[in-house]
Amino acid sequence: MKDIQWQTPAIEGYGKIKFYPQSKHLPTNNHEYKLLFNIGSSKTKQGVNAALWRMARAINLFKVSGIDADQVKLAAIVYGKAYTLALTDEKYKELKGKPNPNLDLLKKLVESNVRIYICGQSIAGNNIEVSDINHYVEISLSALLTFPALTAQGYTLIP
Repeated sequence: MKDIQWQTPAIEGYGKIKFYPQSKHLPTNNHEYKLLFNIGSSKTKQGVNAALWRMARAINLFKVSGIDADQVKLAAIVYGKAYTLALTDEKYKELKGKPNPNLDLLKKLVESNVRIYICGQSIAGNNIEVSDINHYVEISLSALLTFPALTAQGYTLIP
């Protein structure tokens, strides 16, 4: 048997996967998949926020499994120490001394119909202006309210 290669079939360059067609629990097109990612950590993987990277992996896994894109709905709530991923390049440079490494991945995720929300209370708590939030991210009033609102809409929380 040939070794299965790493690939990024939907989100190029991020969330690499290996596909094993004999795997159990493969997704099917007779179900809508709604995943809600909890992004409160600034931990990174391959230079970007690790939770964003995992979102790319999920999209890649659905794609390689043959799931129609309209059957997959992903959302994320950013809060706490992860707030910097939501910053514009200019504000990120001001705070961290380098460009925001998450912007390319955020762009690709949003192009794949992913919704990324930043907790408004985290913005306020970190003295960030609304104008400092990049255009890939939407502001929610609070993560405390957005988590239950989206789970009530059928999203499954991915910690």
